[in-house]
Amino acid sequence: MKQMVTEPPQKPLLAEIRIGITGHRNVSASPELLREIHAILAEIDGILEDTPYRYRVISPLAEGADRIVAKAVLEWKAGNPVLSPALDVLLPPFEKEDYLRDFGTQSSRDEFEGLLEKAASTVVLPAHGTREEEYEAVGHAVVDRCDLLIAVWDGKPASGQGGTSDIVNYARETGRAYVHINPAGGGVPGRSGTDVLFESLHRLNILNREQTPAGTAGEIHWLSETLRNGCKKYGLPVDLVAPFEEEIIPAFARMDQLAILYQKRHLNAGTVIALLATLAVATVTVQVLFLPDHPELLWLEFLEMAGILGGIVFVSRRGEWHRKWIDYRIIAEQLRAYPFLALAGMDLSEGGAKQTPRIGPER
Repeated sequence: MKQMVTEPPQKPLLAEIRIGITGHRNVSASPELLREIHAILAEIDGILEDTPYRYRVISPLAEGADRIVAKAVLEWKAGNPVLSPALDVLLPPFEKEDYLRDFGTQSSRDEFEGLLEKAASTVVLPAHGTREEEYEAVGHAVVDRCDLLIAVWDGKPASGQGGTSDIVNYARETGRAYVHINPAGGGVPGRSGTDVLFESLHRLNILNREQTPAGTAGEIHWLSETLRNGCKKYGLPVDLVAPFEEEIIPAFARMDQLAILYQKRHLNAGTVIALLATLAVATVTVQVLFLPDHPELLWLEFLEMAGILGGIVFVSRRGEWHRKWIDYRIIAEQLRAYPFLALAGMDLSEGGAKQTPRIGPER
């Protein structure tokens, strides 16, 4: 069986948790509300203890819940090293002064301007119709772009189109994970889809704990040479390969070798089980044909075979060999295509074809 510890570790896969926000404007940053927000972040921190990650907040920066949650995430100090959080702002298609008129005081407008200056990106959405329709479109866009929606909501129906309950219903209909925080207190009254999201993050963290399999360095070298020779053969600059040699090729080689490792373990376990099952049948046959005067031995042999088979099945399932084989193979194939799609001119930037590799069940 291939050894796991003969080569230096490769860079772990980065996780980016995109947190969308919806909620009421007439709420304040109470200690209870902040405690609920911090509890969600602390739960994610605990899952990703061996994984580099960042939070990316997605918000239109309206008054109240939008800014409270955005600031809480941007100011969050995690217990383990992470990348700095980022802010993406989604705005309705209004003139800036028109949008600022929604904010009741100059201090509120100044707060908006201050947060807008910190934004990593600002997107103004295309026009849809009435003012209420524009706000609803912004809420839908937040849901569509996030992994986890934090809804600061009193649980009541919306007073107008595009209110908080409408956005929560949209998140529920589209299968987006969300956490419902009641601003009046009383704890977290509802969650949906977080078990799937958190399980995916847990599996990513397990992947990043994996030691580098033997053969990874050789595959990295072979892939780099193959791509460089291909560029020479077809008259392309060899430097085209260089951007992929730092992260993409090493990540692919590691995923490929891990997938091969767990495939072999799973298939070998299946082979051993099949052989033992055959042996058990053969043993019973010999017992019946040649030692019919000792039937009590059948029970002993049965228990021995059952113990061996049960032990192999238990080890295989506990090690999640089959699940890891499939998960790691999916990620490897995504990474395998990346250099070729990039060289072909496909948009792999944020918002294009690029997606953070995910592990686990789909939403």
